Amino acid sequence: MNIVQKVFTTIITLTIMTTIANAGAISGGRDLEDSRDFSFRLTFGQISDFNAAVEETTRKLYDVTGSYWKQDDAESYNLDDFNIGDVHVTIGFSLEKAWRFFTLQMDASMINIESSTVAARNYYISLGDSIEYNGQDYDNLRIAEGDPFDFEINGATIDTKLFLTPFTFRPTDGFRITPLLGIGLFGFAGLYEIDAGKTTGVYPYQDPIEYFAMGGQGSGTMGMGIPEYGGGAEVRFGSDGKVNLVLQGHYMICQYDGSTEFIVSSRHRAKNIDLDHTNMRGRLYLEIPIKNSRSITLGAQYQDIKSTAFISSTATDPEEILEKQERFDKNATFGLTAMQAFVGYTW
Repeated sequence: MNIVQKVFTTIITLTIMTTIANAGAISGGRDLEDSRDFSFRLTFGQISDFNAAVEETTRKLYDVTGSYWKQDDAESYNLDDFNIGDVHVTIGFSLEKAWRFFTLQMDASMINIESSTVAARNYYISLGDSIEYNGQDYDNLRIAEGDPFDFEINGATIDTKLFLTPFTFRPTDGFRITPLLGIGLFGFAGLYEIDAGKTTGVYPYQDPIEYFAMGGQGSGTMGMGIPEYGGGAEVRFGSDGKVNLVLQGHYMICQYDGSTEFIVSSRHRAKNIDLDHTNMRGRLYLEIPIKNSRSITLGAQYQDIKSTAFISSTATDPEEILEKQERFDKNATFGLTAMQAFVGYTW
């Protein structure tokens, strides 16, 4: 158990223990101060420690056909191959709608990543849109070692949570704790473009042979969605109608072993995925009342997301493996740390 899990566990445990001793300080659901139940915030900041990597492991086809030496063709890719740094500016927005027993949150952050680099080795890339060459369409691209290319992603992270707020513990007028138990969906959606110059031919690759366009311009969409579950707490310091200091945090996880069709958006046939995902966020802000039961919010938030997965062919029978001719099984990792400031309005 890491430090974040310990903090949330301690908060919830202390809340339950104090509840038993101070039953009169408990009210059902969330306190909706002055009927303020909707917040809109503009966020701006940066993503750091941004990383993504794919490591090919084994290809079942080679074991079935006895071509064991071909397992040495396995490759690995990470963001260094595309000269993508680990710090990127983000802008976005946050919405929060509170009811007495439920709270809905949605956070979206937009990011633009551009790169101009040179292939460190031969790259073989599957595309969403095909490249046309001599009247034929090719949905695979080969960038030869030493060739320059441009790469761009316009994407957004979308983080949606629905929390149960079973009760609020209020031992004094200026202190409240509301536990959060929730489910959610963390997703990424984006458009990418690759410009590897003029197409000069086609290249046979893989076993069985697939043809890759040698150079060209390709684009496509990418996306993933990871369901989550977990909990957290909201702690408020301040009396009704006064300035409140609010600490809000959650720790969400996903441990999943099943088909990729429930995780990613792709044209390729489904595979098995063994996924371990964590999503932790802490938010600290001032809620400053103005007039007509409305307020301004000023604050900052920190978020840390880490995912690891093993992606493998669903085929187990040798005849099925020969029929599907699937590529290498893979280990994949994804992670980012986000620091953002925000200004908002609550009514």
